[in-house]
Amino acid sequence: MMDTPSHDSDQTPAEEPKADPKDSPKVDTANPGKRKRLLLIFAAVLVVIAILYFVYDALVLSKRVTTDNAYVAAETAQVMPLVSGQVIAVTVSNTQTVKRGQVLMRLDDADLQIAVAQAEADLAGAERRYGQTAATGDALQAQANARGADIGAARAQLLLAQGNLDRAQIDYQRRQALVAAGAVSGDEVTAATNALRTARANVAIAQAGIAQATATRASALEDRAANTALTRGR
Repeated sequence: MMDTPSHDSDQTPAEEPKADPKDSPKVDTANPGKRKRLLLIFAAVLVVIAILYFVYDALVLSKRVTTDNAYVAAETAQVMPLVSGQVIAVTVSNTQTVKRGQVLMRLDDADLQIAVAQAEADLAGAERRYGQTAATGDALQAQANARGADIGAARAQLLLAQGNLDRAQIDYQRRQALVAAGAVSGDEVTAATNALRTARANVAIAQAGIAQATATRASALEDRAANTALTRGR
């Protein structure tokens, strides 16, 4: 039996056709740079978002506490109005933050307006009475001044009456000395006696006038002092 010669070992492998460089696909050298830029932009956006979140958390979220169906300890202050009245409007809501001087509610001021009107009327009456009292005080002061002038006039009248009394006394004594010698008549002696009595009466009248004027002036000054105390509220 004859062996069939094998051509496997003798067969020369066929050469593969060489690839044409022109036919190979082109590599996009720009893609790595573009992807890098996109990654950088994305990273920058994440950084900005993170910064904004931290700022928002520090300024807003850190100052706000929220919870459901929970209780917290807090100080409360009871607000009491200085005057009583019916509430006609509430300008704030529950748990609202308020400031000093802010209007919280409005009261019906009808009764207060009536009270103010009454107080103003009372004030006007008091001012009117004050004016009358002050005018009375001025009149009392004028009266005291007038009585002071009367005192001066009464003292002058007393001096005149005293002078007349002295002359009447001298004339009477002279007439009495001449009666024993028969140098004067009885009528002259009677006239001298009457003149002496009149002079003495005039002196008494002048003294009484001084006393009356002094008392009247003192009374006017006392009334003036009392009136001044009223006007000054003492």
